[in-house]
Amino acid sequence: MFFARQVGFRYLAAIVVALAVCQLHAQVASTEAGVSLQKSFQGFIERFNSAQAPKDDELLRIADGIPGTRSDDVSKAIPSFCAALLRQDDRIKLAGAFMLTIVAQRSDGAALLTPHVDCIGRLLNLPDERLQAAGVGIFAFMKPSPPSSATKSLIEYLTRTDRNPMAQANALSLLLRIAPENSEVTSAVDKFLSQSLSLQVREAVLNGIANTRTENPHFTNILIAALNDRDKEIRFQVAQAFQRMPKEAVLQAQPALQKMIENPRELVDIQNAAREALKRNGLIMQSNDVEKK
Repeated sequence: MFFARQVGFRYLAAIVVALAVCQLHAQVASTEAGVSLQKSFQGFIERFNSAQAPKDDELLRIADGIPGTRSDDVSKAIPSFCAALLRQDDRIKLAGAFMLTIVAQRSDGAALLTPHVDCIGRLLNLPDERLQAAGVGIFAFMKPSPPSSATKSLIEYLTRTDRNPMAQANALSLLLRIAPENSEVTSAVDKFLSQSLSLQVREAVLNGIANTRTENPHFTNILIAALNDRDKEIRFQVAQAFQRMPKEAVLQAQPALQKMIENPRELVDIQNAAREALKRNGLIMQSNDVEKK
């Protein structure tokens, strides 16, 4: 009996020791993971100063580790990503922006990056249009949602006249997600739309407004006004956009949509898109459909 108890005690003690060793190894591995991610990226960056610049697939391999790395370890590496944005070489800036984009897509991306909003906002002030777009993209990708602290940087970006218009259009849509009732956002949107914009940018803006499913009457009026645009592509895009807008917004637009349907000079495809927007909200009977000519 004594021998059995002694063996049992030794066995239990061995388990306790083994668990302690495993915990220690896990802590060491965690620390190494954080250091490894940071050092790997820094090593990649420093190679730009060597005779043989690193290849893109090397950066991809480093980034592949971010989704499965512990939050604390990723947090330790983020300052090195931000530091890359201060380097003169745009290739290094792009590498840093890419790593921040991968971090943003983690489920805790917003929590990890909120302390670094100023770092991300710095991208919006750079002359390279790719880096501006990356800055907007990082904010947009943040999960579960971008922080309200990003609003100031995005408003300042939207009101500038020397920036990438398409990236600004995406910033506009993002602002409507995080601060739809902010009066400064409303003013910034109006100022941006007062500029001469390309067809592609205008379509992006109008679709961006619709995709937020905003119920703000001011932004709904922007879409309603576009139903009378001279460009048929704009009219078609907006008529389709109302198909995914909230019913309150479609009710606001109902007279304009009905006028479009009854206009004999309007294209049939555009009329059908307007009719579908009303139908989806129970504002028109299916029997009133007009077949395409």
